[in-house]
Amino acid sequence: SFPTVVTLPRASCPAFPTCCSAMNSEETQQIIYALIGRGTTILAEYANKTGNFRSILDVILAKIPKENYRLSYAYDKHCFHYIVEDGVTALCMADEAYGRQLPFKFLEAVLQQWKSQVGDKGKTAVAMQVNQTFSCVLRTQMEHYNSGDADVLRRVRKELENTKDIMVQNIEKITERGEKIDLLVDQTASLNEESMAFRQGSARLKRALWWQNMKMTVSVVAATILLVLLMFIYFCGGWSCLRSKAPPPQPPALQATPVAIAPAYTGPATKALGPPVPLVEYARVEYAPVQH
Repeated sequence: SFPTVVTLPRASCPAFPTCCSAMNSEETQQIIYALIGRGTTILAEYANKTGNFRSILDVILAKIPKENYRLSYAYDKHCFHYIVEDGVTALCMADEAYGRQLPFKFLEAVLQQWKSQVGDKGKTAVAMQVNQTFSCVLRTQMEHYNSGDADVLRRVRKELENTKDIMVQNIEKITERGEKIDLLVDQTASLNEESMAFRQGSARLKRALWWQNMKMTVSVVAATILLVLLMFIYFCGGWSCLRSKAPPPQPPALQATPVAIAPAYTGPATKALGPPVPLVEYARVEYAPVQH
């Protein structure tokens, strides 16, 4: 974790914004200035850009505590980072876009070099006493951290942040997809309910149409039967034509009555003309009515 960033008001250093804006327009994302001191006394410093840094440094150095502490001050588009260890202050100014991780790595490396090269001599040194020897250390460390060789961890962190953003986007897409799936499930259930209601309604309509057709058929058959009955009654004379009637009179039956016929002729023989013809007896038939 890194210390809190404190924003400085513009009224504290009115001459600083012009200097910072000029430097920021040329090159960004780098460490611009570094110093090492004790309290408000500057023992060594180095800047890769020219500018009136003292206008803001005097304000910041006056605010730095003597005990071990880490803090960042933000002003305009720049940040001032410092570390206090055993009464020695290491401070650097960097672009705000440069972040906070590398500047504090730079300050830690400067303090390690200070302890190994100067050590306890710095506790009694006066202002700018070790500037000639230690400014080279500040320049070397600044060039190293501004070259990009020390920015591997920053790039990895940036890639991790990009990966994190991509994962967040994927999670959001999956969440949206899940919501869409839930919506599709709800719509499918609604369609199933609507289809069941449609089937039930169509069945009721089918039964209603069947009954309507049946009623129409029964009505037509009843009307036809009624019409036939009316025609039967009209042309036949009512139900009396259905009763049984006497059969028509039959002609009288023939009855044979015997009639006496004269006997055959037995007189003298005539001239024989041929064999005699026998006489046939015929019966006379008379009609008489037959009573029923």
